[in-house]
Amino acid sequence: MYSETGRMCAVLANPDRPRWKSKTAPEDAELRSAFDGLVAYCGTYEINEAEGYVVHHIEMDKVPNLAGTDPKRYFTFSKNRLVSRPALARRRSRLDHRVGAGREMKYPDN
Repeated sequence: MYSETGRMCAVLANPDRPRWKSKTAPEDAELRSAFDGLVAYCGTYEINEAEGYVVHHIEMDKVPNLAGTDPKRYFTFSKNRLVSRPALARRRSRLDHRVGAGREMKYPDN
């Protein structure tokens, strides 16, 4: 989500993550699977529309070491979807994400 005030928040979850056997007492492997299948961070952003990229200034991240970093992501629009890619992967990759209709989804690498 991007706000008009320059704030952003990204939460992406693998929809195929296995369900826990117990909602309140997950096993270690279940916790690892949930953690590995989740991307979550928030902060501010700035857009360079001419060059087609956005910089996220991460203030809070699922991975504590990423707080304070400033990753660049290239973006394009496809119909009503925002497609963003990490700066190091300008071509389509497994890290691509599409955002549309208030939903963010991974799409297959074909």
